[in-house]
Amino acid sequence: MSKQIISLNTIPNTIFFVVLIVGIGAVFGMWAYEIFETDKKLPFIDKTCTDDTNISDKSAYYENEFIQVDFPHKNTIIKNPVSVSGKANVFEANVRVRIKDESENILTDDFIMASGWMDKLYPFEKKINYKTPQTKNGLIEVFEESAKNGSEMNKIIIPVIFED
Repeated sequence: MSKQIISLNTIPNTIFFVVLIVGIGAVFGMWAYEIFETDKKLPFIDKTCTDDTNISDKSAYYENEFIQVDFPHKNTIIKNPVSVSGKANVFEANVRVRIKDESENILTDDFIMASGWMDKLYPFEKKINYKTPQTKNGLIEVFEESAKNGSEMNKIIIPVIFED
C-alpha cells in the first residue's frame, strides 16, 4: 500500500478552481438577476386610480400585477396616522408609500414590509404618520423602488381627502 503525498502544487490549483467556480457563480447570479429584474418589470406598469371606472364600490381596491392596495380607497377621508394596507410582490418585500398634499408637498415618504416576496402577492399593513397638509386634498402613492436605479415602478396613486 503506497501513501499519497499531497503536493504543494495541488493547493494553488485547488484555490484557483474554487475561485473560478465562485466567480462563474457570481457572474451567472448577476446575469440571472438582470434577466429576472427585466422580465418581471416589463412593461413598467404605472396605474393611476383617478377615475370612477377603476372601482365599482367601496370594497374595490387598486392594483397592478405587483401591488394591490386595499385601503385607503379613492377619496377616503383620512386622519393622522393613516392605515395603508394591501398585498404586494416586490423586490425584498419593500413597499414604498408617499403621501403628498395637493400642492405636491411631501408629507411623508415611508416604507412597509410585505410578509414575503417572489412567488405571489403577500399582505402588508402599516399606520403611517404624516406632516400637517396645507390643502384639503392629497395623494397616496404606493410603489416599488427599483434596486437597479432607484426609479419608481408599479406605482398606484390614490386621491384622498385630509380630515386634519
